[in-house]
Amino acid sequence: TIVPLSFGEIRRTTARQFFTNEWDHIILPDRSVRVWLPPEYDEQRATGYPTLYIHDGEGLMRDGPKSWGLDRTLTQLIAAGSIEAPIVVMVDSTGRDGFDIGAAPVLRRRWLEYGGSPLLGDRYLSFIADELKPTIDERFRTLPAPEFTSTMGSSMGGLCAFLSVWQRPEVFGAAACLSPVFQMPLVTDVALNGGDRLRGTRLYIDNGGDTPERKVTNRLPSSDVRQPTARTCTSRHAAFRPIPRAP
Repeated sequence: TIVPLSFGEIRRTTARQFFTNEWDHIILPDRSVRVWLPPEYDEQRATGYPTLYIHDGEGLMRDGPKSWGLDRTLTQLIAAGSIEAPIVVMVDSTGRDGFDIGAAPVLRRRWLEYGGSPLLGDRYLSFIADELKPTIDERFRTLPAPEFTSTMGSSMGGLCAFLSVWQRPEVFGAAACLSPVFQMPLVTDVALNGGDRLRGTRLYIDNGGDTPERKVTNRLPSSDVRQPTARTCTSRHAAFRPIPRAP
């Protein structure tokens, strides 16, 4: 399905068509996959594009139930020459699927898929890296190398974005982790082993902002900062630098 927007175009499909065996629909329930193409995609037929894979894809553009307005922002940044035009692949989450006690969530499938759990987390990441990405590379004019393949998410999606470059650096070369839910075992593993495993990886990590009850200093690991919002990891020793507040 093609959904034209004022800013680019979305091509919509489902995850099911990428599944490779009959058990996939049990381990990974079907969900929407949206592919956003920049406004000039159909005209620039000799151009290859970097690709950004985003988790919780249902909340990003105006064809979904809620919107970050990402299509408008990307189009404005492309027009200003601030970024290279990307192809954006948005994978929906399973929403509130899980187990509750009363109104309190106890367990969410999304937490397991995005959190690197041995069954659902491993399968979700292998679906993105080994089935979805090769098909996207085949159907669209992508630049398939890791240095042109990024991933992004917020909260548990931010954790999943980091796990993508941590576990599959041969596929993903950059990650944007917005208020990620890092757990201590992962933090310890990264502190001890991150120098070699993240060498050359570009990371953006933020931890949100202030609330009336609590003040949080926005910081970014920056041992080798090339842009205000990006870091190339070169060693396990990282300093932290406050990011100026947006005007």
